[in-house]
Amino acid sequence: MDTLAGNAIVCRGAWVLSATTDCFRCGANTPVFSILMAGPFALHGEPDLAVQPDDGGMLTVTMSGPLPVTAHAALDSHSQGRFRLDLSHTSDLSYWMNHCAACDAKLGDSYLKRLGEAFFPLDAEGFAGVSGSYIEGPLTFAEPCCGHNGALAQWVRERKQENFDE
Repeated sequence: MDTLAGNAIVCRGAWVLSATTDCFRCGANTPVFSILMAGPFALHGEPDLAVQPDDGGMLTVTMSGPLPVTAHAALDSHSQGRFRLDLSHTSDLSYWMNHCAACDAKLGDSYLKRLGEAFFPLDAEGFAGVSGSYIEGPLTFAEPCCGHNGALAQWVRERKQENFDE
């Protein structure tokens, strides 16, 4: 019996990604983090999707609710508490976002997911700046807002190919 209430996506696992960016406020180079869900996916209710996921695909996720326990623990450990729920003045919504390690400025999705930024690399140097670890699921993301990021999906495909070639 399905015990999930509301809108959710259950995925096979998720990548916890890290990169660095220069803070727009103080200029410090600061670590930033993101989540990339890995299919196959099971949809419950009507989650906010910019694209329909395919079973082998990847979805970016912006969360306004609680994170899956293992993803939350990994992000909290890696970010030292700088990836946390906060109010975005740009979108007027609260969601899990990055904060500068030097000045605690909010580094929201509209900043970090622009072309050429930390989580939308456009060249070899940008891709080299992304690292990540995989969390095995299944993981349930409640009330997610999801989209597709071809650059990050390419990053995952390249990591899988590197591991296959070894």
